[in-house]
Amino acid sequence: MINGVLLKAGGLIVAVLLVALAWQSVGVARLQTKLAFMSKELGAANASIAQLRASEQTLKDARDGLTRQVEDCQQANARDEARTVERTVIIHNAKPVPAQKGKVVDDATSRRAAVHLNSCPVE
Repeated sequence: MINGVLLKAGGLIVAVLLVALAWQSVGVARLQTKLAFMSKELGAANASIAQLRASEQTLKDARDGLTRQVEDCQQANARDEARTVERTVIIHNAKPVPAQKGKVVDDATSRRAAVHLNSCPVE
């Protein structure tokens, strides 16, 4: 009878261990599924990061190009303002001459105006 009880108790322990093993196997399968899903998400995230980095570099290059254009425009505006000031000084310092054929201002003003006009950049 003790052998029967021990046999039943041993069988019960084996059954409990088999149930625990089955439960652990289910848990491992769930974790493997989660791991596969997370691995797929990680791959997609890495692809998105690569695209974002490429976009970032494209935007930085465009920004740098626009910055150079703005700087060029500012320099051109500064040159134009300086030429306007120079032209204004020439006009204000012009000395009219008595009416003569083909002459309106003195020779010095004519020379300054000619030098100014000849120094205009050709675009």
